[in-house]
Amino acid sequence: SRAAYAAMVCRLFNFKALVKDDPYPDVSKNSWCAETAAAAKMYGVIYGDKNGNFNPTVSVTKQQAVVMLQRAMESAGKEVPKASASILRNYNDSASISDYARAAMANMVALGVVEADYYGNLCPDKPITRVEMAMILYRLAVL
Repeated sequence: SRAAYAAMVCRLFNFKALVKDDPYPDVSKNSWCAETAAAAKMYGVIYGDKNGNFNPTVSVTKQQAVVMLQRAMESAGKEVPKASASILRNYNDSASISDYARAAMANMVALGVVEADYYGNLCPDKPITRVEMAMILYRLAVL
């Protein structure tokens, strides 16, 4: 879920919210993810939807996850490589990567943070599992 992924990213980068107001209309101050949602918003990791909602229980796709991860890296002052999108041609499903996520996906592939599945697919539009989340964040943490 968006809340779980945001929590993992915020913990990895030690992002903490400075203000504990309701960051999004659909996240109450008493929610387990309130501080995470506020930190993710404050650091520019996650933006609300067109209605300003966080949608904490909605699944995150792999391409959404890498975009959020790149934003977190940039916000934390980490160097993000500027890889050519041509690196994505090596993957069977590269055409299914959305335009908004192509640069971030290429950068995370170049870093070695994102890897293909057994069949050579990046699976950009499929919901990311907790195991995939953990592996991506682990690979980034040990760089």
